[in-house]
Amino acid sequence: MDSTINRIGLGETVNDKIEVIAVSNHLPNQTKPKAEKTGIGGGSENDGEGEPTLTTETEEPEQYNLWVDEFAAGIMAKIVKKCGRRDYWEDWAKDIADIARKHILRINTIIKSGETSIKMAFDAFVAELRDDLNPEISNDDAIEMLAQHIITKPVFDALFEGNEFTAKNPVSRAMTQVVDVLNEHSLENESESLQKFYESVRRRSQGLKTAEARQKLVVELYDKFFRTAFPAMTQKLGIVYTPVEVVDFIIHSVNDVLQSEFGQTLGSKGVHILDPFTGTGTFITRLLQSGLIKPEELEHKYKHEIHANEIVLLAYYIAAINIEAVYHDQIKQNANGEDVPYSPFEGICLTDTFQLYEQEKDMIADLMPDNSERRTVQKERDIRVIMGNPPYSAGQRSANDDAANIEYKNLDAAIRESYAAYSTATNKNALYDSYIRSIRWATDRIKDTGTAAGVVAYVSNAGWVDGSATDGLRKCLAEEFSSLYVFYLRGNQRTSGELSRKEGGKIFGSGSRSPIAITVLVRSPEAAEFGKIHYYDIGDYLDQKEKLGIVRTLKSIDGLASTKGWTMIEPDENFDWVGQGEKAFGGFLEIGNKKDKSAKVVFETYSRGVATGRDSWCYNASSQILATNLKGLLNEYHSQMDRIEPTSDADFEEKIAYDQKKISWNRSLKQQFGKGKRLRFEGSSLTIASYRPFEKSPMYFSRSLNDMIYLMPRFFPIGMDFRNRLLCVTGIGSTAGASVLMVDQVPDLNMLAAGAQCFPLKIYEPANTDDDLFTTGETGYIERDGISDAGLKHFQTAYAGEQISKEDLFYYIYGLLHSPDYRERFKNNLSKELPRIPAVKTAADFWAFSKAGRLLGDLHVNYESVEPYPIQIAQGDLRLANIDDPKTFFRVEKMKFGGKGKAKDKTTVIYNARITMTCIPLEAYDYVVNGKPALDWVMERQCVKKDKASGIINDANDYANETVGNPAYPLELFQRVITVSLETMKIVNALPKLELPDS
Repeated sequence: MDSTINRIGLGETVNDKIEVIAVSNHLPNQTKPKAEKTGIGGGSENDGEGEPTLTTETEEPEQYNLWVDEFAAGIMAKIVKKCGRRDYWEDWAKDIADIARKHILRINTIIKSGETSIKMAFDAFVAELRDDLNPEISNDDAIEMLAQHIITKPVFDALFEGNEFTAKNPVSRAMTQVVDVLNEHSLENESESLQKFYESVRRRSQGLKTAEARQKLVVELYDKFFRTAFPAMTQKLGIVYTPVEVVDFIIHSVNDVLQSEFGQTLGSKGVHILDPFTGTGTFITRLLQSGLIKPEELEHKYKHEIHANEIVLLAYYIAAINIEAVYHDQIKQNANGEDVPYSPFEGICLTDTFQLYEQEKDMIADLMPDNSERRTVQKERDIRVIMGNPPYSAGQRSANDDAANIEYKNLDAAIRESYAAYSTATNKNALYDSYIRSIRWATDRIKDTGTAAGVVAYVSNAGWVDGSATDGLRKCLAEEFSSLYVFYLRGNQRTSGELSRKEGGKIFGSGSRSPIAITVLVRSPEAAEFGKIHYYDIGDYLDQKEKLGIVRTLKSIDGLASTKGWTMIEPDENFDWVGQGEKAFGGFLEIGNKKDKSAKVVFETYSRGVATGRDSWCYNASSQILATNLKGLLNEYHSQMDRIEPTSDADFEEKIAYDQKKISWNRSLKQQFGKGKRLRFEGSSLTIASYRPFEKSPMYFSRSLNDMIYLMPRFFPIGMDFRNRLLCVTGIGSTAGASVLMVDQVPDLNMLAAGAQCFPLKIYEPANTDDDLFTTGETGYIERDGISDAGLKHFQTAYAGEQISKEDLFYYIYGLLHSPDYRERFKNNLSKELPRIPAVKTAADFWAFSKAGRLLGDLHVNYESVEPYPIQIAQGDLRLANIDDPKTFFRVEKMKFGGKGKAKDKTTVIYNARITMTCIPLEAYDYVVNGKPALDWVMERQCVKKDKASGIINDANDYANETVGNPAYPLELFQRVITVSLETMKIVNALPKLELPDS
């Protein structure tokens, strides 16, 4: 029974075991069946033994059939849910992760025991891993791989019972040799506790008859077990599972272009195919099942012309077995059911694809000679097709992750000499993301073949399509490929609000928050023209299911061409393909320029907001908790310094304890540690910062404990109480849309999207002479204007006779950047570069923008003191004098909208169990800053949050009680921001139309 129910859950038809019989005298369409029998997956059938067939006394049998099939499917789903034995592999994975750690400790102990045979076996193993995978493989990495092997080998024995994989796979054999040596020291005892898990896998796989069901089970195992058991590896390598709809689209698209461009197919002899990041082998298994390789071509293709690489041991095992099992299912079918001898898939290598092409040849091949031979053979092949899902990882998010990406000397040099060389971006780090490395690598691999012709087909992060840092990449692709096809699937969940809703569902589900594209690149040296760019955007507001349905229906790029039609792209002079900007924008005055000191600009200088590198430690709603947390961090820092001899050599990093509940490491703190620098808590560094729109927070503003403070001390000198205003705009590459917000406190880097860039009204610099001191009193600082003389003169010249000051210009810019006309007309420019400031056509309009900017600036800076909007509150009189315990009464945990489910009622906000705000004007949500309404920011930030890594609690009520001295502050803040939002939109809607001088 378990076996049968499992088969239902994995999509197999079980008509031979369970039938759903529908008998009815009345249906909605008035059909009257005599008797019905049906099974899941195919409707009713007559087996020739006198069983009743599906007949009715109706003229609409098809409609009734559909109803019966849906009914049967529903019943079967309930059987799975109610009767099936539930195996929670994700829960087991947590336990197994602990067991893996125990294995690692035990292996470490055995290796350190000093026995010669053990040391020799292990050293040889590590040496070969470094040769086959990457020179940066550490002993700890090797030990983790052994632990993975010990745990997972019985899984595959259970999943593919009777398969000869573990006996014939070269990597599995090599691992087993090392483990056999270790087992002499009772290593195997720990694995006894895994028997229930292995039995669960065996039970789930028992009785499966189709390759599709087995693949589905493999995906379930991979997704629920692997991610949880080995999360760091998943994060480091950017591992996600590719939906089969996308895989099939890519495979059929490659076949289309092989036929149209080269007169070949995927089954043609001599067409070598490589999946360089095979994961669980989905691309290869779907290729074998696609029908694009003819039966008579299959054996030769499988044994000689299909290649795959994988760097993660567990994924490599799954892929190899999966591919072998699917092939034998196919070949048995082609051989009319006759038994075919087991044939291992010799095209798969355990290797780092990038590193494989960094070295001339394998230096060591003693332990895994077959794997080394496979690597050598692959490098010698004339690869015609490269397809797959490249790793998406951009590296570790912080020094605490211990998941940094590896450097590749030759590959990264190729990127510097191509993509980076042609890019106009200042920060080019994104060009070394794994998925962009994969594009550069595949391009060179195809170009280095005998014919320099071939196809690269990936599903990947689509940030390169319109990213500001990837302009050079786009230029190179258009020069290196004859035809380019980009199927843009959207799904960018780093946006919010309406933009996020337009982006729709994520193709990879929880696997990625980035936009995704299917890209097919064709290189035909004989082509008359290079750089023919075909583009199709899947469209707005589609969920994941709808997107995959479209991909499945279109089938391939030829299907898309015949039904939807490609848009042909002509790149502009900036190498932009989509979202090309207005040319007039380039003629406006730059707001700032740090590259060209001679350029005429509006502002003397500007700076990003502060990047603490440890927000949960350097910000807190309670100044007291903030100080306590940082003192504890410093105590841990000095405790480790006393334990470890600091050195500038990076070796000390391996000895550091990465306990995120005690300390948060980052690059700058490690540098200070390496220099033996002792740090101390400075009370003068405590300040109030603008953390997010309309959220102030106590902050520790310090060079020693903030990762990067940029030029902020020139705008707000540390420990000083200077007044200043900053005009903050979204950084280059923002997907949240252009935003601007004025603040009068130190802003956080992420107050606005893509790193807030901040332009000051005033600049403060340390005084150097007595004359300076005389002009600034006793502060020791001189004050200068942020607006440049040249910038002011530019506008004074444009409006001759007008008395324009630098402050007038400052507020003119703020008003202009709120102009809906300006934002809409130049939205594409603003997504790729900082604002440029035009002089509007008339002086009257200049003054209108300047006056509006001043009103907006005062409103946004002084938002805490505006009149609260008089919304209705269900509880009536909330005067503090009538409340016995205001702190408890006004305490907020998490505000939420009224309504149920997705039907949100934004006119109602439930503040807490005691207070509900009603009659909120919907037009207040029209004021959007940084991608979502200002009111949404208040709701999101006025809450109680716990940081997962550190366990630190950030309670907005602490700021209300300690700093403001008003427990009702969060409630009143919401009301005040309603006022701010309504007044902002009144001012914005009254702005003049954007009229520019004739060029």
